Amino acid sequence: MFGRDAPHSGGMDDGARGTLTDVTSPNPGPDGPQLVAFAAGCFWHVEEAYRVVPGVVRTEAGYAAGPPGVAAEATPCRRDTGHVEAVRVWFDPAIVSLDRLLEVFWARHDPAARHRVEGGPDYRYRSAVFVTTEEQRAAAERSIAHERERRGAHVEVTTQVVLDAPFQPAGASNQQYLHRRACRRAAQGDERISGD
Repeated sequence: MFGRDAPHSGGMDDGARGTLTDVTSPNPGPDGPQLVAFAAGCFWHVEEAYRVVPGVVRTEAGYAAGPPGVAAEATPCRRDTGHVEAVRVWFDPAIVSLDRLLEVFWARHDPAARHRVEGGPDYRYRSAVFVTTEEQRAAAERSIAHERERRGAHVEVTTQVVLDAPFQPAGASNQQYLHRRACRRAAQGDERISGD
């Protein structure tokens, strides 16, 4: 089931899943934040790259694509599920454009990585943009065309664009992982300094 009215997946224990636009808050709409998701390698690093962009309202690490009824987080080492690590990004278009978010995407990873083939060991880290509207799809496809031109004909850009893809949020331990780890390290450093 696709779209804003699909039920929220709620969790990964039962293998349930929703679509990219299944949200509890904030609710995307014509006057609210827009929603897009990016797959560009390990979602910890992708989420951190977008978390700090002005105009990004919220990020959520998870798994996009893959077959119905298969819990991605419960099968992280399987190569046959088709899941890809991705980050949903809610953004305020009055502050940051999708084009700017796509610039972050291209700077963040190598979209021409040939080893990220279906069934291969790194397929879950392949390059993809998961969009929620036809306008976003058109913008993403224009951006891919520009990236192909920039890189030259000898480089194959493998990035996929998918509308309303299935999405499963990752567990709490994977949300804002790098940010939380940095905060813990800073707090530990403060304790060592105050203990001297």
